[in-house]
Amino acid sequence: MATTNMITSFAQTFFVDATDTPDGIFLAAVDICFRTKDDVAPISLALTSTTNGYPDISKFYNASKIVVPAKDVNTVTGIGTDLPNFTNSSKYTRFTFEDPIYLAPGEHGLLLQANSVNYEAFIAKMDQVILGTERRVSKQPYSGSLFKSQNSSTWTPIQEEDLMFRLMRAKFRVNAPGKMYFKTPASLLPSANRAYDAISFYTNDINFGKTSTTYGYKSTNFPSGAIDTEFYGMQIGNLITPTQRKEISNIAGSIRVETTMSSSTDYISPMIDLTRVNSFLITNVINDASLRTDLISITNAGTGYNAASLPTVTISAPTRTTGVQATANANVTSTGTIDAIYIIEQGIS
Repeated sequence: MATTNMITSFAQTFFVDATDTPDGIFLAAVDICFRTKDDVAPISLALTSTTNGYPDISKFYNASKIVVPAKDVNTVTGIGTDLPNFTNSSKYTRFTFEDPIYLAPGEHGLLLQANSVNYEAFIAKMDQVILGTERRVSKQPYSGSLFKSQNSSTWTPIQEEDLMFRLMRAKFRVNAPGKMYFKTPASLLPSANRAYDAISFYTNDINFGKTSTTYGYKSTNFPSGAIDTEFYGMQIGNLITPTQRKEISNIAGSIRVETTMSSSTDYISPMIDLTRVNSFLITNVINDASLRTDLISITNAGTGYNAASLPTVTISAPTRTTGVQATANANVTSTGTIDAIYIIEQGIS
């Protein structure tokens, strides 16, 4: 086992096995063993995809770059009993991602960069003695290659050498659904309660073959303001038309969404982009239309009416105190039936 120092950067490729983890994994952290470090300059680790087996710095994985200050980098001399050891946290440095990074089956790269020549990391080199033992490295420990670069763009593969590192994947609960709840944020609340008649919800979620995500919602009823006692199942993107009119109030939580996420394997989990969770509300606006002759149909023409009497038609009174009563007459045929209604006064509700 030997060490390598970094003028600018070096990288190690590795594989996520398609047989053992056909849906991929979520990487939570990477452990690296260092022999020396800089007194001031930090060191960073990032994940990239590969092109033709080489690290591709134009394809960094989103949110995968972690910077560790020099003071937080652990070192070991590699002499005597002061050896790199992944069972002792003081013997390695952990790069922990803010959120687990999804890695699909296939080849990936991890890139270490420092603006210093003082960082040295432990590597395995073919036919070299393994530190602390009398054994020699007889084969490469895994598929992948070590690369060095002076400018982080042109990479030189280092034959028969591999970085000493450990990948820490996230381990998820199996067949034990987890729930997450969303509610109307205070910053988006209306200044006054608003009734609505239909609603649809939108998210940007990702599911794999062994995961599932389901949704339910509940809301306050109009005009009582009482919230539903249970969540009703829904499909993302579909328009929901409740049997009772709802309202969004100026109090947070008048609209709530329950998300249930589940996985049948501990390697993967559904994902939801929290920046793309939103809803779209529709309020039906019905104008106070006046009555029109062409909108009236006869459901029962009756019999025995006298055309000379010009029978009047009874129309219910308007619902508003400022309304005006509508009036109408009926047309009586020669056989004593009614075949049409004519509006005399349209009225106002």
